[in-house]
Amino acid sequence: MCAFPGYILDFRCISGLYRDKKSGNGSADALGYSWYYCPPLLLAYLFSAWGIMLAFKGVIKNEKNVRRFNMLMLLLVVFITLIWMPLSLNRLNKIAQNVEASIPKREIAFAVSAIWSGKHLPEKACVAADDLGAIGFFARPDIKVVDIYGILRTPQDKHLDRIDILKREKPEAMFLRFKRLFGEEIESGLPGEYIWLKFGHLDLALRRDIAQKLLPDENELIQIENELDLNREYKW
Repeated sequence: MCAFPGYILDFRCISGLYRDKKSGNGSADALGYSWYYCPPLLLAYLFSAWGIMLAFKGVIKNEKNVRRFNMLMLLLVVFITLIWMPLSLNRLNKIAQNVEASIPKREIAFAVSAIWSGKHLPEKACVAADDLGAIGFFARPDIKVVDIYGILRTPQDKHLDRIDILKREKPEAMFLRFKRLFGEEIESGLPGEYIWLKFGHLDLALRRDIAQKLLPDENELIQIENELDLNREYKW
């Protein structure tokens, strides 16, 4: 029966690799990405079947019955795999379609936020975001962009926590897709320093000392979006 903890531990270790709270570059976990769990699941099934085989080998004394049981477990794993794979692929295909459909809205939201920032923030201002693609492409050249997610870090900053970086840079504004991941951490690490607003498809945090001057106008955001061309740099 000692085999049971073994296969359970294998499953936990595999899951842990995909649920690691922080990776080496300081980026956040990937709990929101369910497809990350699919590759290790088949391996977990195999470990589980192996553990059950070893466990029952000590219980079932008849060698012929052990072989029959092992064959049954093998067929069961094959059956589960044949059922699991098409169902998983179908599920992954639906997720991929949803992600593909959401990308234009996401990129537009960040592009609009970058242009809005350039129109309203002072010279050499700083903004922070958890997705830098469109922000970096459309941002005013003098605006510094800080990566909240933690993928793009200088060698000097890799050892720093994101809150330490935000305290140092003091961004005038932060644009977040994943407030559920970072909002609570930012609010507890920088208590009372930012006012949170909805900004199209994003969450916007404005530094309190300048928030009243920068409250976004919905009509202006619509105008920026209507004039936006995602395939061309914005002319500042």
